[in-house]
Amino acid sequence: MSKRARLITGLIILTVGMTVPSLIALAAGRADIASAIFLPVMAGMLPMGAAGPRAALLAIPVLTVASALAGVAQGDAVLAALTMAATALVIGLACRFGASKALVMVPITVGFVVCLPPSLDADSVINVGLVALVTIVGSLWGAGLGWVVTRTATKPAMKPETWQRTWASAITLAVLTGAAAGISVATNWGHTGGWFVLTVVVVFQPYLRDAFHKTLQRAGGTVVGIAVALVINLVITNGTVTAILGAILFPVAIVVLIKPKYPYWMFAAVLTPAIVLLEGSAPSVVTTAFARLAATFAGAAQSLVAVA
Repeated sequence: MSKRARLITGLIILTVGMTVPSLIALAAGRADIASAIFLPVMAGMLPMGAAGPRAALLAIPVLTVASALAGVAQGDAVLAALTMAATALVIGLACRFGASKALVMVPITVGFVVCLPPSLDADSVINVGLVALVTIVGSLWGAGLGWVVTRTATKPAMKPETWQRTWASAITLAVLTGAAAGISVATNWGHTGGWFVLTVVVVFQPYLRDAFHKTLQRAGGTVVGIAVALVINLVITNGTVTAILGAILFPVAIVVLIKPKYPYWMFAAVLTPAIVLLEGSAPSVVTTAFARLAATFAGAAQSLVAVA
């Protein structure tokens, strides 16, 4: 099998495979679980595909515990901020071993869960347990898919950082994301708050030069991605179909992220419509896309102020 054929086969397996947990939940009459499990699947798939089992073994427990705490924190801005900050601190420390890039979906997922906690049961205790269960099942499934498809692939070389820069970066990221989550919950931003946290995670860099460079790439990629999402929404009005398209784009984003030859703005341009279409398929893709744009500029501005 040629290299291109293996790539296409892998993308098909990831795309189809990542929808299986949601399809099972829908068949069981649990549309809420079907929606809640998508991001954990992504958060398990990316570290396994980009860095291997060790990164996935760190991602899954951190994501599960943080998601459970997010369920406890419903409406509590302080607890939400602390949960988000602790998650970002742990993931930020992975920078010491060069693994933070592969773990980027963990704080992104926790950001969405903190800002818009899943309501899977009327009983608060049972709800927290279900959120944790959905998270660990979804992330394990995603990690398994990532392993099946990339087990023989050459992973990109890690670029470890010094402890001094690692701690400075991790603490700053914890403060920024914690503040973003706290503000989002306190003001009831919901979905938009998740994008606020997402942008802070992606934009932030320890040095100002890097931050401006990544901010420009992020902004450019976001504009392109939103344009793609809006065009798709104008052409296709069926929410199920747009969600499937989002599921197709996410594995492509993984490939773009782990291939050094692709610039960062291309990753942003593919990731943006993938999550906008997945997260926005239920209410309105157009509304989601413009909320995403507003949150992106808010998160980018906060990150730049922090490193200025």
